[in-house]
Amino acid sequence: MIFIEQISMEGNQRTRDAIILRELKFRRGDTIPVSQLEKILEESEELVMNTGLFNSANITIKNWRGADNHVHLHLILAEAWYIY
Repeated sequence: MIFIEQISMEGNQRTRDAIILRELKFRRGDTIPVSQLEKILEESEELVMNTGLFNSANITIKNWRGADNHVHLHLILAEAWYIY
């Protein structure tokens, strides 16, 4: 089991963090089986993309402390530009 210690984001200037965080299948403080980590990250990327607010969304592991399996996940986003 891994423990999600921190979630950080970059690339979202207009979209509020709460909008993005509610689309993720995990929250800060959750524990996830290592065997399901890749699947959950891919599903979360897809959910963020389905909002239509982003051109790309990638979730990477920024820091993984092996001793206690604490993970820092980092979202790299590219917002879509809309012209009204």
